Amino acid sequence: KGGGGALLYEKIIASNSKKNIWIVDSTKLVKTLGKFPLPVEVVQFGSTHLCVKLESKGYKPTFRLTGATRFITDNNNYLVDLRIEKIEDPVGLDTKLKKFAGVVETGLFCNVADIVIAGIGNKVEVINKKKREQT
Repeated sequence: KGGGGALLYEKIIASNSKKNIWIVDSTKLVKTLGKFPLPVEVVQFGSTHLCVKLESKGYKPTFRLTGATRFITDNNNYLVDLRIEKIEDPVGLDTKLKKFAGVVETGLFCNVADIVIAGIGNKVEVINKKKREQT
């Protein structure tokens, strides 16, 4: 998993795949999301007004920058990073954010990965979704 520059394309590919296997480093394994900013892909038109609305909800949006210019996604949109300290309900937040006009996609990949292969120091941990659901 990366940092949001291709999240719409990643979700399209994932939703059309029979199996999703993610390879991540240990920084992606957390009990509660929110330590890192949440990328949200937004259309360019009206993005400043959208950020005002997101700010009013307490999401602390900032446009992601490349140098002094706004970062452009693979789909020619902007990325807005939300600074939410604790994301208790990722599925609910994903649904809520997508209701804002201009939000294309969020960096919340809820219930997508079938298997996660995580590098932890010099070890590898394999997390299988099906085995987790059974316990």
